[in-house]
Amino acid sequence: MTDGRDLTTALKDLAADHWNARQEPILLSQLPERLEARIPGYKDLLGGKSLKAFALAAGAPAGFKLVEHHSQRAKLGLVPADVEFEFPKDAEVAESPASAASPRQGSAGRPVRNEEPVLTILRALRTLPPEELEKVVIPVSTLVKLLK
Repeated sequence: MTDGRDLTTALKDLAADHWNARQEPILLSQLPERLEARIPGYKDLLGGKSLKAFALAAGAPAGFKLVEHHSQRAKLGLVPADVEFEFPKDAEVAESPASAASPRQGSAGRPVRNEEPVLTILRALRTLPPEELEKVVIPVSTLVKLLK
């Protein structure tokens, strides 16, 4: 039978393995599938807590610590307890030499498009009542031009 110690050991091992391989935290969003593979039914060991709350409660004595992004609340990860890590601030990422020298690349090696104008339009449209939304027609060519 497994207990909370097994879960903290698994979290410690996952954090250490990920850190050793990539020098970055393992995100909490990546943990459920990996934990379920190691400890089927691991959620029962959380004692009704969220994974975040469990990790915070276990803390450094368990061999890992929770790190949080300063502005993106959903960006949480685990690192080994002896590692000092802080997610880079948004401005630091945008102004880094690598990102300033070349445009960002997408998964297919193409430059990433600025999607913000299209997203702004969609956010505004989502506030319209359904009967008004049905009357809105935006040509695809217009949306494509906004993405360039």
